[in-house]
Amino acid sequence: ARVINDVLGTLPEARVRAVDFGESLGPHVDVTRGRHLRFNIEDKRTINVWDYPGLELGEMPDETQTALVVMDAMRLARVKPDDNVAEDILTNVITEVYRNEVPRNGPGKPKQEPVHSHLVALLQSYPFQSAGVRERAATLALALEKYRDHPWLDAPTHPDFAADSPYDVYELDSLDTFPQDVRETLANRVAARVVRSIGRLKPDGTRTPALLVFDEVWKIAAQYPEILRVIKKGARMGRKEAVVTMLATHAYEDFTGIHDV
Repeated sequence: ARVINDVLGTLPEARVRAVDFGESLGPHVDVTRGRHLRFNIEDKRTINVWDYPGLELGEMPDETQTALVVMDAMRLARVKPDDNVAEDILTNVITEVYRNEVPRNGPGKPKQEPVHSHLVALLQSYPFQSAGVRERAATLALALEKYRDHPWLDAPTHPDFAADSPYDVYELDSLDTFPQDVRETLANRVAARVVRSIGRLKPDGTRTPALLVFDEVWKIAAQYPEILRVIKKGARMGRKEAVVTMLATHAYEDFTGIHDV
């Protein structure tokens, strides 16, 4: 909280995005008039993993953004992380969805976000040449069909999450009442949104600074271990993007698998 306070107090253009577990940052974000973002199963405001900074301008996603969507789809399809065939199929189809949908955006146009149902539809019709690959794609489409039109997993990012704010804290404890598959997917989507947060591009070509904070990593590792994979995949931005990622926990053992971040 002290580090966040110093950033907010000395860098007027800075943006802080934090993932909390257990309200430890709650008093601080309230006092500094940031946003304490929580999920309520009765209030269907969600985060779309397909969304990213630059989509509204018609900019194509980079490889990291595509990889995060692939990870999301593999989890929903109950596919193991080392299933290379499924990963290749989903990467090709997700890339094609982006090619189809991103050009609908641009300056002055209403934002159009790809969503889960675009993936399911294209998986069902994609012209794979190999019969074996077509069969595997059909299996993936069948598994993902379960979540078509799901209010939490197949919808654009709610405006409340998209609004600009100097300081946002996402509270993972608020997911406790959700079904397990939805809870885990939303937790990973929060992490993906945070690690893809970058500052505004300034006229001189530099970006305004961003601090990305993951608090209580030991709890995250115990309850949402996939978040560590999301961090490993997404937290590759450094000084050239004016982004600093900070993870707070109790012991080095909590960083198993992500020591290189």
